[in-house]
Amino acid sequence: MPCDEFGTAVSAGLAICTTMKECGLADPDGTYLATGGMDGKLCLWYLETGELAHQYKTATSSVLSLAWTEVAPDTILCGLQNGSVALFRVTPTKLLVHGFWAHRYPVECLAVSGTRLATGGHREIAVWKWNATDQKYDRELDLEEPPKTSQNESEPIIVTSLHWTSSDKHACLLFVTYMNHGVHVLDATNWTSLRAVALNGRIASASVTPDGKMYAVSNVSRGFDVYYMTSDAPFCSFSHKVGVPSPVPVLFIHGGRALMGGSTVGEVDIWAVDLKHKMHSLHLRHPCKDAFHVR
Repeated sequence: MPCDEFGTAVSAGLAICTTMKECGLADPDGTYLATGGMDGKLCLWYLETGELAHQYKTATSSVLSLAWTEVAPDTILCGLQNGSVALFRVTPTKLLVHGFWAHRYPVECLAVSGTRLATGGHREIAVWKWNATDQKYDRELDLEEPPKTSQNESEPIIVTSLHWTSSDKHACLLFVTYMNHGVHVLDATNWTSLRAVALNGRIASASVTPDGKMYAVSNVSRGFDVYYMTSDAPFCSFSHKVGVPSPVPVLFIHGGRALMGGSTVGEVDIWAVDLKHKMHSLHLRHPCKDAFHVR
């Protein structure tokens, strides 16, 4: 797809990114921090200096999700509000961009594992495979919608997170959370459904430990719940100041030994998972009360 259909790139050092950020993600090498804005700006910052390296303005669409690829160096994927996914290749002087249409809805979830990409938009999930010859992602399949129960059959289906992981019995799993329809785990080798669990409360986001043994969900109404991956049995829960009930992120850090969660009251809290107690509360001085972490 031509560059003009996505927007215009700005050379390094010529622009200032001032928009409210929707998402942020550091690259695996620790060189760049990418941030996406509701005004359609993708900004790449040098982590070491904090200086702006590149800025890109999409033509009409907000940047809602980010993921660095594993198949091409210095390349980041951006999920856009118009249902497209844009690929940006970072060079010292400019950004090279192309993309593809993915969903009928805004692309709010991206997950990368090797040559595979999972994308989620509202009720849709698609899996893509990297085509090294043509340097693009080919659509592999569309996943079926999650099973419903009598408690959630009238609720809208909204994907809130996607994660690639593994277990002792399965080499590759896709772990999916839905706002109103719990957790769905699929075997990514044959795409059979292993289990679907309707958890209590609405799930705003989720995180999986690096070893795949636990997962945490952000519960819109009360805080963060941690579960064992294989049994879905609860391990512990961490409450916090909810403020206005609103989706906030959650993230395992320090190799899964600690959990970090956002809030709507200007705080980011960090808990020691094994000890089940709060380690730190980081208070924002900015007038904005929404506290979201950057992965």
